[in-house]
Amino acid sequence: MSIASGSSGKAVYKVFLFLAIASLVGVVAMVSTDRTADAGIFAMAMFASLAIYVRGNNFLKGFAYTIWIFTAVTAAMFYPGLFNTWGGFKLTRLIVPLMQIIMFGMGTNMSIDEFVGVIKMPKGVFVGVLCQFTIMPLVGFTLAKVFAFPPEIAAGVVLIGSAPCGLASNVMNYIAGTNLVLAVTLTAVATILAPIMTPLAMKLLAGTMVEIV
Repeated sequence: MSIASGSSGKAVYKVFLFLAIASLVGVVAMVSTDRTADAGIFAMAMFASLAIYVRGNNFLKGFAYTIWIFTAVTAAMFYPGLFNTWGGFKLTRLIVPLMQIIMFGMGTNMSIDEFVGVIKMPKGVFVGVLCQFTIMPLVGFTLAKVFAFPPEIAAGVVLIGSAPCGLASNVMNYIAGTNLVLAVTLTAVATILAPIMTPLAMKLLAGTMVEIV
Protein backbone atom coordinates (compact mmCIF):
# COMPACT_ATOMS: atom_id res chain seq x y z
CA MET A 1 0.00 0.00 0.00
CA SER A 2 1.56 3.29 -1.09
CA ILE A 3 -0.22 6.49 -0.09
CA ALA A 4 1.95 9.17 -1.58
CA SER A 5 5.52 10.01 -2.50
CA GLY A 6 8.04 12.62 -1.43
CA SER A 7 7.81 14.82 1.65
CA SER A 8 4.01 14.97 1.51
CA GLY A 9 3.86 11.19 1.53
CA LYS A 10 6.11 11.01 4.60
CA ALA A 11 3.85 13.51 6.37
CA VAL A 12 0.82 11.34 5.64
CA TYR A 13 2.54 8.26 7.04
CA LYS A 14 3.50 10.21 10.18
CA VAL A 15 -0.18 10.89 10.78
CA PHE A 16 -0.69 7.14 11.11
CA LEU A 17 2.18 6.99 13.61
CA PHE A 18 0.41 9.57 15.76
CA LEU A 19 -2.84 7.59 15.39
CA ALA A 20 -1.03 4.45 16.54
CA ILE A 21 0.34 6.25 19.60
CA ALA A 22 -3.08 7.75 20.41
CA SER A 23 -4.66 4.31 20.07
CA LEU A 24 -2.03 2.83 22.39
CA VAL A 25 -2.95 5.46 24.97
CA GLY A 26 -6.57 4.39 24.52
CA VAL A 27 -5.64 0.74 25.14
CA VAL A 28 -3.73 1.64 28.31
CA ALA A 29 -6.62 3.80 29.53
CA MET A 30 -9.18 1.03 28.96
CA VAL A 31 -7.07 -1.63 30.65
CA SER A 32 -6.15 0.59 33.62
CA THR A 33 -9.82 1.34 34.27
CA ASP A 34 -10.82 -2.35 34.11
CA ARG A 35 -12.55 -1.90 30.76
CA THR A 36 -10.42 -4.42 28.90
CA ALA A 37 -13.38 -5.58 26.81
CA ASP A 38 -13.62 -2.06 25.35
CA ALA A 39 -9.93 -1.94 24.45
CA GLY A 40 -10.40 -4.00 21.29
CA ILE A 41 -11.23 -1.13 18.94
CA PHE A 42 -8.21 0.85 20.18
CA ALA A 43 -5.90 -2.17 19.87
CA MET A 44 -7.09 -2.81 16.31
CA ALA A 45 -6.65 0.87 15.40
CA MET A 46 -3.18 0.84 16.92
CA PHE A 47 -1.95 -2.16 14.91
CA ALA A 48 -3.64 -1.02 11.67
CA SER A 49 -2.20 2.49 11.94
CA LEU A 50 1.24 1.12 12.81
CA ALA A 51 1.13 -1.26 9.82
CA ILE A 52 0.38 1.62 7.45
CA TYR A 53 3.11 3.75 9.02
CA VAL A 54 5.86 1.12 8.74
CA ARG A 55 4.82 0.49 5.13
CA GLY A 56 6.03 4.02 4.39
CA ASN A 57 9.36 3.46 6.13
CA ASN A 58 11.99 1.86 3.91
CA PHE A 59 13.75 0.28 6.89
CA LEU A 60 10.65 -1.09 8.62
CA LYS A 61 8.25 -1.85 5.75
CA GLY A 62 9.15 -5.54 5.84
CA PHE A 63 7.26 -5.79 9.14
CA ALA A 64 3.98 -4.46 7.71
CA TYR A 65 2.58 -7.91 6.90
CA THR A 66 3.37 -9.18 10.41
CA ILE A 67 1.63 -6.21 12.01
CA TRP A 68 -1.45 -6.73 9.82
CA ILE A 69 -1.54 -10.29 11.18
CA PHE A 70 -1.56 -8.84 14.71
CA THR A 71 -4.45 -6.63 13.64
CA ALA A 72 -6.47 -9.61 12.44
CA VAL A 73 -5.63 -11.67 15.53
CA THR A 74 -6.68 -8.79 17.78
CA ALA A 75 -9.98 -8.49 15.94
CA ALA A 76 -10.61 -12.22 16.30
CA MET A 77 -9.80 -12.16 20.03
CA PHE A 78 -12.05 -9.22 20.90
CA TYR A 79 -14.85 -9.84 18.41
CA PRO A 80 -14.90 -13.61 17.73
CA GLY A 81 -18.56 -13.51 16.71
CA LEU A 82 -17.68 -11.58 13.55
CA PHE A 83 -15.58 -14.54 12.42
CA ASN A 84 -18.18 -17.22 13.14
CA THR A 85 -21.43 -16.35 11.37
CA TRP A 86 -22.87 -13.53 9.27
CA GLY A 87 -26.62 -13.49 8.98
CA GLY A 88 -26.84 -17.17 9.83
CA PHE A 89 -24.12 -18.10 7.31
CA LYS A 90 -21.25 -20.03 8.90
CA LEU A 91 -17.97 -18.51 7.76
CA THR A 92 -16.22 -21.85 8.27
CA ARG A 93 -17.73 -22.87 4.94
CA LEU A 94 -15.39 -20.38 3.25
CA ILE A 95 -12.20 -21.95 4.55
CA VAL A 96 -11.79 -24.58 1.81
CA PRO A 97 -12.75 -22.29 -1.13
CA LEU A 98 -10.44 -19.54 0.15
CA MET A 99 -7.58 -22.01 0.49
CA GLN A 100 -8.20 -23.20 -3.05
CA ILE A 101 -8.22 -19.64 -4.38
CA ILE A 102 -5.00 -18.78 -2.53
CA MET A 103 -3.21 -21.91 -3.73
CA PHE A 104 -4.43 -21.35 -7.28
CA GLY A 105 -3.13 -17.77 -7.16
CA MET A 106 0.29 -18.93 -6.03
CA GLY A 107 0.25 -21.71 -8.60
CA THR A 108 -0.05 -19.18 -11.40
CA ASN A 109 3.36 -17.86 -10.35
CA MET A 110 5.07 -21.22 -10.73
CA SER A 111 6.09 -23.25 -13.76
CA ILE A 112 6.84 -26.91 -14.43
CA ASP A 113 10.47 -26.01 -15.22
CA GLU A 114 10.89 -24.66 -11.69
CA PHE A 115 9.64 -27.92 -10.18
CA VAL A 116 12.02 -29.83 -12.46
CA GLY A 117 14.85 -27.71 -11.08
CA VAL A 118 13.91 -28.68 -7.53
CA ILE A 119 13.77 -32.37 -8.46
CA LYS A 120 17.21 -32.18 -10.09
CA MET A 121 18.65 -30.57 -6.93
CA PRO A 122 16.73 -32.22 -4.06
CA LYS A 123 19.21 -31.14 -1.38
CA GLY A 124 17.01 -28.23 -0.33
CA VAL A 125 14.02 -30.55 0.10
CA PHE A 126 15.99 -33.04 2.22
CA VAL A 127 17.40 -30.30 4.45
CA GLY A 128 13.99 -28.64 4.83
CA VAL A 129 12.21 -31.89 5.71
CA LEU A 130 14.97 -32.84 8.15
CA CYS A 131 14.67 -29.48 9.91
CA GLN A 132 10.87 -29.76 9.90
CA PHE A 133 10.85 -33.02 11.83
CA THR A 134 13.82 -32.34 14.12
CA ILE A 135 14.23 -28.65 14.96
CA MET A 136 10.50 -27.84 15.09
CA PRO A 137 9.46 -30.65 17.49
CA LEU A 138 12.53 -30.02 19.67
CA VAL A 139 11.73 -26.31 19.88
CA GLY A 140 8.19 -27.14 20.94
CA PHE A 141 9.49 -29.61 23.52
CA THR A 142 12.00 -27.07 24.85
CA LEU A 143 9.38 -24.33 25.17
CA ALA A 144 7.05 -26.68 27.02
CA LYS A 145 9.81 -27.59 29.47
CA VAL A 146 11.17 -24.07 29.97
CA PHE A 147 7.75 -22.58 30.69
CA ALA A 148 6.59 -25.61 32.66
CA PHE A 149 3.27 -25.88 30.83
CA PRO A 150 0.62 -28.28 32.16
CA PRO A 151 0.94 -31.72 30.51
CA GLU A 152 -2.01 -31.21 28.15
CA ILE A 153 -0.76 -27.78 26.99
CA ALA A 154 2.80 -29.05 26.69
CA ALA A 155 1.70 -31.93 24.48
CA GLY A 156 -0.21 -29.49 22.31
CA VAL A 157 2.88 -27.31 21.87
CA VAL A 158 4.91 -30.34 20.86
CA LEU A 159 2.15 -31.36 18.45
CA ILE A 160 2.23 -27.95 16.79
CA GLY A 161 5.97 -28.29 16.30
CA SER A 162 5.60 -31.84 14.98
CA ALA A 163 2.92 -31.02 12.40
CA PRO A 164 4.03 -30.21 8.83
CA CYS A 165 3.95 -26.69 7.49
CA GLY A 166 0.90 -25.67 5.50
CA LEU A 167 -0.77 -22.92 3.51
CA ALA A 168 0.32 -20.06 5.79
CA SER A 169 4.02 -20.80 5.33
CA ASN A 170 3.61 -20.89 1.56
CA VAL A 171 1.79 -17.55 1.60
CA MET A 172 4.58 -16.02 3.69
CA ASN A 173 7.18 -17.35 1.28
CA TYR A 174 5.22 -15.87 -1.60
CA ILE A 175 4.99 -12.45 0.06
CA ALA A 176 8.67 -12.53 1.03
CA GLY A 177 9.65 -13.34 -2.56
CA THR A 178 11.59 -16.48 -1.64
CA ASN A 179 11.73 -19.81 -3.47
CA LEU A 180 8.00 -20.54 -3.62
CA VAL A 181 8.42 -23.79 -5.57
CA LEU A 182 10.76 -25.17 -2.91
CA ALA A 183 8.31 -24.12 -0.18
CA VAL A 184 5.39 -25.86 -1.87
CA THR A 185 7.48 -28.98 -2.48
CA LEU A 186 8.53 -29.05 1.18
CA THR A 187 4.90 -28.75 2.26
CA ALA A 188 3.89 -31.62 -0.03
CA VAL A 189 6.70 -33.95 1.08
CA ALA A 190 6.26 -33.12 4.78
CA THR A 191 2.52 -33.74 4.52
CA ILE A 192 3.14 -37.16 2.94
CA LEU A 193 5.57 -38.08 5.73
CA ALA A 194 3.42 -36.61 8.52
CA PRO A 195 1.34 -39.79 9.19
CA ILE A 196 4.59 -41.47 10.24
CA MET A 197 6.80 -38.67 11.54
CA THR A 198 4.25 -36.70 13.57
CA PRO A 199 3.08 -39.66 15.71
CA LEU A 200 6.73 -40.70 16.13
CA ALA A 201 7.73 -37.23 17.38
CA MET A 202 4.72 -37.17 19.70
CA LYS A 203 5.63 -40.59 21.10
CA LEU A 204 9.27 -39.69 21.71
CA LEU A 205 8.78 -36.15 23.04
CA ALA A 206 5.20 -35.63 24.21
CA GLY A 207 5.19 -39.18 25.53
CA THR A 208 7.33 -37.94 28.43
CA MET A 209 4.51 -35.57 29.46
CA VAL A 210 1.27 -37.41 28.71
CA GLU A 211 0.39 -40.97 27.84
CA ILE A 212 0.53 -41.52 24.08
CA VAL A 213 -1.40 -44.59 23.01
